[in-house]
Amino acid sequence: MDKKKLFVAIIMAFVLFRVQPGMAQFVDMKWMIFNFENMEVRSVMQNNFCDTSEPFCTDNGMYEFPAGVNAGSGELGPFYDCLRTTPNPAWYYMRILDPGDMDIYMYSTPQVDIDFCCWGPYEDPMEPCPSGLTRQKVVSCSYSTDWNETCEIRNSHSGEYYILLITNYSNHPCNIHFSKVWGEATTDCSILAPLLSYNEPLCAGQDLTLYANGLSGSDYHWFKVGGSWTSSEQNPVRPHATVDMAGTYGCAISQSGSQSDTTYLEVTVVENYHYYFDTIGCNEMTWGNEVFEESGNYTLTFTTPSGCDSIVDLSLDLNYTPLFEIQGPHWPIGGSETYISPNEYTIHLNNPRTQVDTVIWQVDCPNWYIEPHGIGLTCTLFIHTYLLEPVMLHAWVINRCDTIQQDFFIQTSYFDVEENSQDAGFEISPNPTDGNVTLHFDGLNGMTEIQVFNGQGQKVDAFAVDANLQREMVYQMPTANNGHYYFVLNNGGKRLARKVMLAR
Repeated sequence: MDKKKLFVAIIMAFVLFRVQPGMAQFVDMKWMIFNFENMEVRSVMQNNFCDTSEPFCTDNGMYEFPAGVNAGSGELGPFYDCLRTTPNPAWYYMRILDPGDMDIYMYSTPQVDIDFCCWGPYEDPMEPCPSGLTRQKVVSCSYSTDWNETCEIRNSHSGEYYILLITNYSNHPCNIHFSKVWGEATTDCSILAPLLSYNEPLCAGQDLTLYANGLSGSDYHWFKVGGSWTSSEQNPVRPHATVDMAGTYGCAISQSGSQSDTTYLEVTVVENYHYYFDTIGCNEMTWGNEVFEESGNYTLTFTTPSGCDSIVDLSLDLNYTPLFEIQGPHWPIGGSETYISPNEYTIHLNNPRTQVDTVIWQVDCPNWYIEPHGIGLTCTLFIHTYLLEPVMLHAWVINRCDTIQQDFFIQTSYFDVEENSQDAGFEISPNPTDGNVTLHFDGLNGMTEIQVFNGQGQKVDAFAVDANLQREMVYQMPTANNGHYYFVLNNGGKRLARKVMLAR
């Protein structure tokens, strides 16, 4: 007689001696052994309840599931069918991929007594836990003393879940192996964590970490297909990943002298994209959430859908719409046949950073002449005649952003300034002068208005004299700037002008 049967017989005899007559038929031999052994301290498993069951796949020989030891008994609620006792419960569930029949072969290493019960089918693996595991849902059950068992599932359909309870009756450490040995039905291995994986998405420059889903105490044999890299670590790390590290990786797992088939993993290393471009914008450029108002070099970093960096360098040549004003005298000195009045006009840019390509000037009087300087930001207007009506001066400033036009009115302030004029009635001396001059009003009568203009046509002084009371007067020039000045006299509608050179 083997040791297990001898031990059972001894315990059975003891129990039969102590129980009342008629009660022996209710004593379960395996229950007795379990409770005797269970006097040890129990440990806790993660999947020892139905609602903490773990997924499994019968079609992947690499998966082994450690059985519990000293892990208590099955919870209340399920109908355990043939199982008289449920020591060290371990709960698992599977999902059908291809429909039909299948036999699931289970065995333990080392060879110890295991039992099982299977329920199904269900639409969800958790919803029936625990009271939904009823008598009507039991599809297969075994309470034998063997170390191997076969679970029979018939007429399964795709997407259905089956819940499997495995008990470690022996209470010895062991691993449970699953394998389909017959039938056209298959289980869906996608509910499992992948056997091999890596830290994807993986960007260039990050560390590549490879993961193998295996049992403790196993040996690992990693290699890169077509390369020289190998590793014996369970989760090896390759620092600073490059695109060359992408490709196919293989791993075989060995345990207790038995090696699995090699499983393969495709690794992708995503580059950090780097772009460079230059562009012209006018006034400002919006890029992402930023607004740029200055020319220069800028860098922005974006995140690609894969989580990697996309670095963009921008060389921005920013120009501006050429908004401007014309500056110069609105009332310049009028010209005559013997005198030309030159006046300077300037383009004042509202934004001094504006680049100007071309300036076009135009004046509405055909007898006046414009001479631009440089690219045309300044010009000299030569006035040959006196006009009673205003004359419009036009300017167009052109750059790659736009063409802007501005108009500027000009009204000549007087005319007939002749250096050799012999008109009686108004003279100035000395000329040139250092600042003090004498104004002579011979032949004039009544109130006389006098205005003083500089060479740019700007009025610098104005006053009135009664020529009947004052035939001459001493006048002090109101400015220290040397150059030509013009005295314009209006006496009862008679208009005279004289030019004086100030030289201090």
